Amino acid sequence: MKPLDPRSESAATPKVHPHTFATLDGLRGVAAIAVVLFHYPALVGRQIVPQGYLAVDFFFLLSGFVLTFAYQGRLASGWSLRQFLRVRVARLYPLYCLGLLFGFLVNRLQAIHGTSVGSTSTVLTFLGLGLVFLPYMGGPGTVIFPLNMPSWSVLMELLANVIHAVFYKRPSTMKLLAGIVIGLTGILIAAIRLGNFDFGATNPFAVFALFRVLCSYSLGILLFRFWQKTSVRWKVSPGVISILLVAILAAPIPGRFLVAYEVLASLLLFPMLVFAGASTQPKPRYLRVFLLLGQASYAIYVLQAPLVQLYTRIWANVAHHSAEVYRPWSGLLYACLLVALALFVDYVYDLPARALLKRWLTKGEAKTQRATIATR
Repeated sequence: MKPLDPRSESAATPKVHPHTFATLDGLRGVAAIAVVLFHYPALVGRQIVPQGYLAVDFFFLLSGFVLTFAYQGRLASGWSLRQFLRVRVARLYPLYCLGLLFGFLVNRLQAIHGTSVGSTSTVLTFLGLGLVFLPYMGGPGTVIFPLNMPSWSVLMELLANVIHAVFYKRPSTMKLLAGIVIGLTGILIAAIRLGNFDFGATNPFAVFALFRVLCSYSLGILLFRFWQKTSVRWKVSPGVISILLVAILAAPIPGRFLVAYEVLASLLLFPMLVFAGASTQPKPRYLRVFLLLGQASYAIYVLQAPLVQLYTRIWANVAHHSAEVYRPWSGLLYACLLVALALFVDYVYDLPARALLKRWLTKGEAKTQRATIATR
């Protein structure tokens, strides 16, 4: 089977291998756009995806599912934590770093206009910590990655990879169920107090994001094992699956039922969509769209925050009115620019950067392997 990275390695080419997941790639792109709409409702006039934050749990579920497909065999055969993390860091870091540097640049531009948050030394501290995946642990309400808020979930992804390589090399069903239960318990402790699952980016509840990723990532591994072993396949149109995903994120749920709905979505509805998405491929005329959505998804997610700050600042300077005055057209233009930038950055920067980083990170390993072969 062809290895597939959960951040859309299958999207690098329009040719689809029988064991790649083009529908899941497209769903990742849909979820990334939903996150953007959730974060910036003022640009479109209203909150049209009130549960958009659940897209992060969907990402974690997808990662557990697809990483198990791609790497479980190598982990089970003795791949070390270091070897696994080299591959994952090579995949995640280039765009993560770009988003952080973009956020730093926007912050410094804001400083010229007197709207920057934090002194130069403070912002350099944010940058230094962020470059090595360390959160800024300030007081209550502090964003743990101030230069690029969505970076918190990239850190959670890496921590999930650590859990995978340490505890789930040869996971039993009971071990995975224990991870799901522990994760759900921690989620509910935070959600009952906060009223929903929308936590992880700010203190003091940032630490509870570990439970979000543990629950959904473990469920993704368990779901893949079931999908792999069963002959059942749900042949649902990828377009219908995409619409259902948006419907789940956009459902107007009364506050008193919200936590129960979030549990239902995370534990049942999202797994059903992933199972169906893994069981079908888009028709040839739609294939390119799904692959492009998947290709752009990671860059959409990590570049959304600094870009919207730059976009609204330029709009205000050029039009002499805020972008919100021209909604929803300003929001539509922003979405188009973000997707276009994401595709451009993925092709021009991310693909070569991660290939270079992977070669650098695995250079020592390759030398060791050659030396071992030579002494035999």
